[in-house]
Amino acid sequence: MSAVLFSQMTPPREIEDEFNIWYTQHMASRLAVDGFRSAARYRSTDADSSQYAAVYETDSLEVFQSPQYTALRASPSEQTRRILAAVTGFTRLVCEEESDVGDSSERDYLYVVAFNVPRERWEAYADWYEQEHTGLLMKAQHWRRVRRLRVVDSEGAPWTHLTFHYLSSLTALDSPERARARAAPMRAALAAEPWFQRSQRWAYAPVAMSTDTRDA
Repeated sequence: MSAVLFSQMTPPREIEDEFNIWYTQHMASRLAVDGFRSAARYRSTDADSSQYAAVYETDSLEVFQSPQYTALRASPSEQTRRILAAVTGFTRLVCEEESDVGDSSERDYLYVVAFNVPRERWEAYADWYEQEHTGLLMKAQHWRRVRRLRVVDSEGAPWTHLTFHYLSSLTALDSPERARARAAPMRAALAAEPWFQRSQRWAYAPVAMSTDTRDA
């Protein structure tokens, strides 16, 4: 089954240009690892935030335990150490895909929803998405894809489950279809539980990939 690495970080404004050049090289080094299929970068749509996110697609979870990948992580460059020491809000989440409905393009916005679901509520959480939520959201004009992920290894965040929503326009978040999905009975029942109320959401726009892979 395919797997995903999702990472977030916020560089200081004064090194944001260097950060973007560095991250292109950082991403290229991961894509050279056997089993890494693709990668995409995103930036927060919040004008007051310089948070970035990256999504790496791999063939399986085993890729993250491979000698090639573990050796790469064990020997970061001096620039990598310096930049990672400067960023805030760093997260690294290795995830297994649980379901995938619809399709997306490189130009789509990424809307991420994160939950820390108690183990005894995993089934109810999955049933809500599969039996109610995904179908209602996918009726919206600009809601292109809903992808559910279970976190199997995490750093910097408490989440057990993520959902990637791919939108061709952020107006989908204000659509009548989303309003109906948020008022539907299965969601209403879960929304009353404390773990649900502690969820987080982020909206990201795609970042064009640079061809300059040199260290700054």
